[in-house]
Amino acid sequence: MMINIQSIHFKLDDKLQHHIESKIQKIQQIFNKIESADIYLKLDQTVGEVHEKHVEIKLLMPGAKIFSKDASNSFEHAFDLAYEQAKKQLIKRKEFQRL
Repeated sequence: MMINIQSIHFKLDDKLQHHIESKIQKIQQIFNKIESADIYLKLDQTVGEVHEKHVEIKLLMPGAKIFSKDASNSFEHAFDLAYEQAKKQLIKRKEFQRL
């Protein structure tokens, strides 16, 4: 599986990159047909002094796309929220395919 991480308006540090890659590898164990994962990290500077952090996750697999997004005051927290949404969607998809 290819993992593409794009950071917009900031430089991605190694700790955050490792956190994202390890979580995405775990989701691969749930549904092993994922071809690629695109993660977009955006720093919204239009909110004033508070910088809102947005995370979008796209998982591509044969015949389907999973998309989730969330925002928080830290990238780790926003990613974890979006990750849980994507994980729920994958579990539903996997259960649907069993029927």
